[in-house]
Amino acid sequence: MTPERAVEWMTEHGTPNYANRINELEVLIEETKADAGRYWSDCEFTVAKIVAILAEIDEVREHALERYTDWATD
Repeated sequence: MTPERAVEWMTEHGTPNYANRINELEVLIEETKADAGRYWSDCEFTVAKIVAILAEIDEVREHALERYTDWATD
């Protein structure tokens, strides 16, 4: 199972908090880009913030996979 599929599975089985957090972070990325303006990709601070947000999204997905694995092995 992939981390993305684990998030989907959790949502399908009544635990949408992982998907909700990912959606919040994706919105934050778009807001960060909008705040920085058209040339956001040229700003090292904006890019660093987006990279950090993407890392947090990966962490949320990995946590969902770990929780799924725990449930599957019980």
